[in-house]
Amino acid sequence: MTAPTLSFDIRGLIEAEQRLQLLALPAAKRRRLLNNASKRLRTRNTRRIGSQRNLDGSAFAPRKRKHRRKMLRRLSTRLQVTKLSPDAATLGWRQRRNARIAREHQLGLSTTVTAGLKRRSWKIDLPARDTLGADPQDIRDVLSTVLQQTLQSPK
Repeated sequence: MTAPTLSFDIRGLIEAEQRLQLLALPAAKRRRLLNNASKRLRTRNTRRIGSQRNLDGSAFAPRKRKHRRKMLRRLSTRLQVTKLSPDAATLGWRQRRNARIAREHQLGLSTTVTAGLKRRSWKIDLPARDTLGADPQDIRDVLSTVLQQTLQSPK
């Protein structure tokens, strides 16, 4: 089972002038740029999951039983940059269990829940909830901000 990840390619999302400036950057600076952009996207996803919203702004599908706690409350804190190179960055979950939970909610799969010592289990059909993602406008905003900061930094 693969972990849900958000992978983005910055080549199609920035303006031509910024693209030329980006090509002139050394690999270490491009890597730092992608790391900063990934962290900002991680922050946006964490806030969105914390506010219980999907990518389109709609609320998460409610629980069947009325619980007071928020859904997926600790999942967003474990979101990390899993792969980083001078040309690409990937957000995801390193731990298998967190990745499985995120995948089940992202795709709206069914899962089996077991009650520990009682040795009882039952099947739950989960509605789809966006645990990871970004629309092109979010990516464009984050990348242009981080690119401007990177190009203007003295290092």
